[in-house]
Amino acid sequence: MSELKSPKWVEVAIGLLRRNNTICLSLRQSHQHLANHWEFPGGKIEQDETPQQALTREFKEELGVKTLEWQPLIVVPWHYEKVSVRLHVFQTDQFEGEPRGLEGQLVEWCAIEDLADKHFPEANKGILQALNLPNIYMSIGSFKSQQACLTQFQQALLRGVRLAQFKSKGLEDRAFVTLANSLAELASAKGAKLMLNTTPDVLARVPNAAGIQLSSGQAQTYTERPISQDKLLAISVHTPQQIEHALQLGAELIVISPVKYTSAHPDMTPLGWQGLKEWIADIPVPVYGLGGMQLNDVDEAVKCGAQGIMVTKGVWPEAEK
Repeated sequence: MSELKSPKWVEVAIGLLRRNNTICLSLRQSHQHLANHWEFPGGKIEQDETPQQALTREFKEELGVKTLEWQPLIVVPWHYEKVSVRLHVFQTDQFEGEPRGLEGQLVEWCAIEDLADKHFPEANKGILQALNLPNIYMSIGSFKSQQACLTQFQQALLRGVRLAQFKSKGLEDRAFVTLANSLAELASAKGAKLMLNTTPDVLARVPNAAGIQLSSGQAQTYTERPISQDKLLAISVHTPQQIEHALQLGAELIVISPVKYTSAHPDMTPLGWQGLKEWIADIPVPVYGLGGMQLNDVDEAVKCGAQGIMVTKGVWPEAEK
């Protein structure tokens, strides 16, 4: 992905310090680059220092708190006009002390649902998305009737599913829209997100849907973002060129496949975990791995830098016999 590569990166550790449903933020000061933007605290990673060590040091120096057990969230490569940074983002709720601005910066706790109202650097867009997305992206599986689909979806939501995709499954347009609206209402009631595998015009008819997922072929027919900014755009990709195009369209979420062999794409060579890791290294938004995925693959996907996996089996409840 030549457009995303840079000869030299500034490696930066970013920490999301959590307390219940809030995140600790600090305001960049007037003399700093990107002044008066809110940010998640952190700083440059020094030589021979891990991101976790850098965060432990930075939070002690800048906020006066001792932090523990930093867990990875996402790595965001980003190019500013004069510098290219790679943000190694971690989160934890394990800390001692009360954060305060030891360098004169304003510090506050912000509810996660209110982060979208804050003015962040553009590079933080991927972080905000990752913070609000789960490790499991469920693709809705088979069902015998519309009522059965709703029942199975309710069961999945009760089991903790918070992100799901619904595609037509051969339904006629009107039936698809009717069922999609019912599914979207169920999802919204549980604080979950329903994505539609459809076209932008259909999304407008399902107001509670979180967004749409386009296939790689569909995405190639567009030269600019096909939906509004208040909806999520997910795009399925199979090549580095398709990833570049998805980012040009403003995709907030990318699904890469196939990671393992899958009968859906028998003619395609699986990426494997190393291939997935290499592709993700240049992507500044959350990524889900697809293709031959099992629930026990989540940890491996996260180690590769992915948000998680997209899967049906083991998550979508089986239809009653």
